[in-house]
Amino acid sequence: MHLGMRHQLLRRRGKIPPPNRPWHFIFSIDVVAYAVSFSGLIFTMDQARIIWFEHEARGVSLVTWLFYVVSSAVWFTYGYIHKDNVIFITNMFWIAINAVIVIGIVLYGGQT
Repeated sequence: MHLGMRHQLLRRRGKIPPPNRPWHFIFSIDVVAYAVSFSGLIFTMDQARIIWFEHEARGVSLVTWLFYVVSSAVWFTYGYIHKDNVIFITNMFWIAINAVIVIGIVLYGGQT
């Protein structure tokens, strides 16, 4: 779905009211939100790189990353149930990267 079209679709479905701001302002916020969401994945991949390629998991909390997996799974389910592809697809990637980190912590000995 094209950035900015998401709100138009939700408005047509009656899920959100018409905007009281100019469309270009809303579109700009959409672009920033999507960019931050997906760039977060890229920055998190560096943690996976350190664990898997340098075999260094000291100081990385297994409990925290397990929570991130569970949290992403909840949002993934939410996106699926509400047919919100942005939430669904983004959290599919978050589950994968967080699970890779959890597995690396277990294998290379992070803190609990």
